Amino acid sequence: MNAVQPLERECPDCGAATNPGQEYCLECGHRLPADAGAAGLPRRRLAPGGPGVALLATAAVALIAASAVSAVRLSDNEGESTLIATSPQPEVLPPTETVPAGESVPRTAPPEATPTASQQPPAAPTARSPRRLIAWPKAGSGWTIVLASVPVAPGNRAVAVRQARDAVDQGLRQVGVLTSARFSSLHPGYLVVFSGVYANRSAAEQALSRAKAAGFSAGYTREIVP
Repeated sequence: MNAVQPLERECPDCGAATNPGQEYCLECGHRLPADAGAAGLPRRRLAPGGPGVALLATAAVALIAASAVSAVRLSDNEGESTLIATSPQPEVLPPTETVPAGESVPRTAPPEATPTASQQPPAAPTARSPRRLIAWPKAGSGWTIVLASVPVAPGNRAVAVRQARDAVDQGLRQVGVLTSARFSSLHPGYLVVFSGVYANRSAAEQALSRAKAAGFSAGYTREIVP
C-alpha cells in the first residue's frame, strides 16, 4: 500500500512553493499555516541527509536571522526614544539691590493696630453744664413768675435752690431764689423761687403758661419792688 503524498502548497504572503511540514517560507520568512499533517494526517518522513532535511535547516537559519534583524531594529528604535538629550534650564535669580557703603536700608514701620472696642479706653464722662441760677437785679423793679415760696428756716435754703434747679432742668429761663424780706412788695419770711424778669405784667402773664406746662401749676405773676 502506497503512502499518501501530501500536496504541495504556496506561501500566502509571496506565493512561493513550500514543502509539506515547512513552517516558514524560505523566500520571505513568513510563518506558514499548519498543514494537514498537523490535523493528524500521515506525514512523510524525511530521509537522513535528504533534501528535505537540508531545506528545514535552511529555513531554521533564515528564521533565526530574521529574528536577529527584528531584535536589532527594535533595540535601535528603543535607543532613539531614550537617547533624547535635554538641556537644563538656567536658573534665574531675582535681582538684588545693593546698598552703598555707609547707608542703611530704611525700615518700614509696621502699621499700628487699631484697638478693638474692648481695648479702647472708656470715654471721659461729659461734664454736665451747671444749673446756674440768677440773682434779682439790684435796685431794680419788674415783674416775675413766682414758682414756689419756701419758709425761711435752717436747711430750707437748700430746698429752695433744689426747686430752682429743677425748674432750669424743665427748660425755664432766668430762674433764681430771692429773700422776700428785702423787697417791699413781698411778705417777709420766705425764700421765693422765681423765673424771669419782665418789664410789665402782660409779658409775665404770657410766660406763665410755659411755667405751668413745666409742672409748676401753682405759679403766679408778681411785681418785685425793692
